[in-house]
Amino acid sequence: MTKDRILITGPNGFIGRATTAALLECGFSVNLAVRETGHLPWSADNDKLKITVIGDLAAEDFASRLDPAFANVRAIVHLAGLAHIATTDRATADSLFFRANVASTKNLADMALRHDVPLFIHLSSLAAITPNTSTDIINDSTAVPPSTGYGRSKLAAETEVQKLANAGIFAISLRPPLVTGAGARGNWAALQKLARTGLPLPFGSLQSKRSFVSIETLTEAIVALCGKTPDHALSGNYCLADLETLSVADVVTALREGMAMPPRLLRCPTSLFSIIGAMTGRQRQLAGLIGPLEVNSTRFHATFGFRPTLPLVEAIRRSGAAFVRQAGT
Repeated sequence: MTKDRILITGPNGFIGRATTAALLECGFSVNLAVRETGHLPWSADNDKLKITVIGDLAAEDFASRLDPAFANVRAIVHLAGLAHIATTDRATADSLFFRANVASTKNLADMALRHDVPLFIHLSSLAAITPNTSTDIINDSTAVPPSTGYGRSKLAAETEVQKLANAGIFAISLRPPLVTGAGARGNWAALQKLARTGLPLPFGSLQSKRSFVSIETLTEAIVALCGKTPDHALSGNYCLADLETLSVADVVTALREGMAMPPRLLRCPTSLFSIIGAMTGRQRQLAGLIGPLEVNSTRFHATFGFRPTLPLVEAIRRSGAAFVRQAGT
């Protein structure tokens, strides 16, 4: 039987749901590998959609539970993983991140080899190669040692994916910056909530440029890769970002345009944010919104002939509008 299906891990997450919807809309047949079926927006199997409950992908008995999900699979889109945890203990955090992000990737890669799957797409992160702020332009040659347990786990997971490439599989790790979209978590969720208050915000003087990738661009890139004829010579690690770079002032302005609000940005000394970060212990989180982080992802664009359809500013406007709709107003 011809292999014609796309296996997706992590379809319950923000990126997973959007990717599944995009692949189905483009006519792909998908197999969803889920920990549990709760809250999954797709309720029943059909010709285009198969759902397999696999439990913990990092568990030792993963193979017997995962085997059914590999029926007729020609490509794997590995989106499952852990990005946010509550503990501040480094050893505990590292252990949790490595189990969720490295052990699961290794197990899935082993299955890809066993089932002779020709294409493997792994969602990594810029955190594997850079802190969340940098005065240098980040590209595929950047190799700053990760500063967080999450970043270290993503870099280690990329090594597992590279083993597939060494074995002749078309294997790619995508390294996106902060992903924008109404359902995103982390810093983007916090920024949307702040914009939604309508309060004057002290971001008018912040002009440091940052790269982002919209959920629309990210899913469009994954769909494009799934449609490619596998070529293991193109394997590797690729930064993936939208072409525009924006300041936090630009971002809030676009969000509030989507929310049908005026920008209401005040000009304040940038030193104010260092003081706020020191007082609240959130220096890193603040840097992830207001510090510079520009990404050059032209290698991905050139290699795969890819250009995003939706401009980043318009994607952010849509994010703001959708965030308001989801809030019920």
